[in-house]
Amino acid sequence: GWIRLSPDGSRIRFTVAISAVGVSALWEARADGGNPHLLLSPDWNNPPQECCGNWTSDGQYFVFQSTRDGLSSLWVLADQNPFWRKATSEPVQLTTGPMNFGSPLPSRDSKKLFAQGWQARAEMVRYDAKSGAFLPFLGDTAAAQVDFSHDGKLAAYVRYTDGTLWRSKLDGSDRLQLTYPPLQATTPHWSPDGTRVAF
Repeated sequence: GWIRLSPDGSRIRFTVAISAVGVSALWEARADGGNPHLLLSPDWNNPPQECCGNWTSDGQYFVFQSTRDGLSSLWVLADQNPFWRKATSEPVQLTTGPMNFGSPLPSRDSKKLFAQGWQARAEMVRYDAKSGAFLPFLGDTAAAQVDFSHDGKLAAYVRYTDGTLWRSKLDGSDRLQLTYPPLQATTPHWSPDGTRVAF
């Protein structure tokens, strides 16, 4: 997806994604589809999580989104350099957290850059019928997709900020991280005997 033709019409760049494992990489090929290859070296971001690139209208730069440790940032890769300017083959980071940035789009005159910006936030709450208010639950966990063990003593949840799987007691104590990036967990469920979490 995200197929983009270079301003001179000679090449295409596109995103190849395997969404089941959260991996996506930028590729390049000639405009006729020949010579497809990775745009960046395989060890630049391992595993790769790049996407959504666009050329500036003058063809000098290629701006794209890269995700590292759960944070999406914008990067720029010099594409064509005049002979008097030192060329670099490594991307340069344009944005840093705590806000995520993605889907960059250079203006037609290549002087501005438009992008999406977002900051992930979540708080687990419970409804208290006596007070009629929502109260904090599981402490400061940024929990989402919570499932409770059958005995009601443990909770398994996905941390909203990075997609990792955790388990803890209902008061938020005895937290244990069960998965690590780049793996993205979703929809956890306890086994009937409470010894395993499927996700």
